[in-house]
Amino acid sequence: MSNNDFIIKNNVLTEYTGTCDNIIIPDTVTKIKKSAFHNQFIKTVIIPQSVTEIGECAFQGCQQLEKIEFLGADVRIGSHAFAVCNRLSHVNLPEGLTAIRDGLFANCKNLTSVKLPANVESIGKHAFEGCTKLESINVPEHTKLGEAAFQDCDGLTDKDGFVIIGNVLFHYNGRKHDVVIPDHVSKIDWNAFFHYIKLSITTHSKELPLSMDSFRWNVKLTIHAPLGSCAEQFARENNVPFVEI
Repeated sequence: MSNNDFIIKNNVLTEYTGTCDNIIIPDTVTKIKKSAFHNQFIKTVIIPQSVTEIGECAFQGCQQLEKIEFLGADVRIGSHAFAVCNRLSHVNLPEGLTAIRDGLFANCKNLTSVKLPANVESIGKHAFEGCTKLESINVPEHTKLGEAAFQDCDGLTDKDGFVIIGNVLFHYNGRKHDVVIPDHVSKIDWNAFFHYIKLSITTHSKELPLSMDSFRWNVKLTIHAPLGSCAEQFARENNVPFVEI
């Protein structure tokens, strides 16, 4: 591999034309352009401290990519930059990263662990959706979570069948159709119960909002909740059977 394998204009890497599958980005590069490595057959990539921005979809679809190493702390990573990298298993993200953009690691089927920086402020929509083997991720308490950020992350399922990150219930994988929502849950995500056509939902919270977006359109649903709760209001407005608890 030589610097001639990279097309670089004004310190922006726009395309990789080489054949080497172990990549070291030249330290003259400050930005990796959108889709620069899209669908390339690369195995490893080292990103130097000089790089402060990685464009959206920059490494999307790199099916052989196994390792990403960030040498710098301050870098902005665009949406879907590493989506559908199916051999990627472990990722340590740079300490200066404050936002996980939409779909950043979506459908990385073999991703098992992610180390997030302590200062991550937000995780975007669908950021880890479809990462079915993800088992370990450290999400800071203050982090804002986007819609479907952990949809279908079956590896994060707890003993009761829930995928709960922070106070958000992203997915239910349990066998029971009589489901009691844990008291600390403050939000139920889009499509959280999509795979069930018959459900009985119990919540003891008066403040937990419910939406039909969390269920499939033809679900046979019953709600058990306190009188005067958001859940009761949801049931009345959607003609869902309601039982007071």
